[in-house]
Amino acid sequence: MGFETVEGLITINATLFLQIFQFLIFMFIMDKIMFRPTREVLNERRENLFVKEKEIARFKKEAVRLRDNLVKIETEAKRKAAQERIKQKEVALAEAEKIFEQSRAESAKIKEKAMANLQDALEEAKLELKEQVVDLADQITEKIAGRRIAA
Repeated sequence: MGFETVEGLITINATLFLQIFQFLIFMFIMDKIMFRPTREVLNERRENLFVKEKEIARFKKEAVRLRDNLVKIETEAKRKAAQERIKQKEVALAEAEKIFEQSRAESAKIKEKAMANLQDALEEAKLELKEQVVDLADQITEKIAGRRIAA
């Protein structure tokens, strides 16, 4: 009983063990040259992706924090601007009131001066009229009496 030769795709003989040994060596070499480096590259990429995703999440949190901070600063700036506007308006109103008060005082002085000038002019006119009344009365009496009356 020996090995019989059978015609077919696979024959079991001494070369089968040699082919299995060659296949194992081929697989070992492929593992060292191709499969292991490919797995390492894939693992590195997976780790890099994980790190990048963490960075993205951190940046998103930072962006939200910065946006909230910006909104807070903007709100505070608007509040301060409104307060400053109110303060400036009060200062302007006080200044306007001060100017109006000065104008009133100045116009009162001008009015007093004008009234004094009018009073003086009135007194002068009264004196002048008194003189004219006396002269006119003398002239009327002179015309009525026909002679000059000495006073």
